Amino acid sequence: MVKCSLCQHENPSGVKFCGECGARLESTCAACGAANPPGDKFCGQCRASLVQAPSFTKFASPETYPLNISPKKSSHPRARSKANSNKSRFCCRHERLDGVTG
Repeated sequence: MVKCSLCQHENPSGVKFCGECGARLESTCAACGAANPPGDKFCGQCRASLVQAPSFTKFASPETYPLNISPKKSSHPRARSKANSNKSRFCCRHERLDGVTG
């Protein structure tokens, strides 16, 4: 049986987390490999930090920015597009600008 150092719950041998509070039953030091009780911030054997800093992405220069950013679109209201290309030839659905009905 393994006793949780946070809540004192008796856990079966071989489990990694406490069945009562969910705490990690031991914290392994990355520097020396020693097992440490959960909640400790420093290793009891070598004094190495057991707390890992949160990782985040920091962009150093514009060349490292994500490539999925779309280019700026034209803000002009009459920008050429497929939807606007037919409007120059037709006034209404049944009438052409040159007077020929279809």
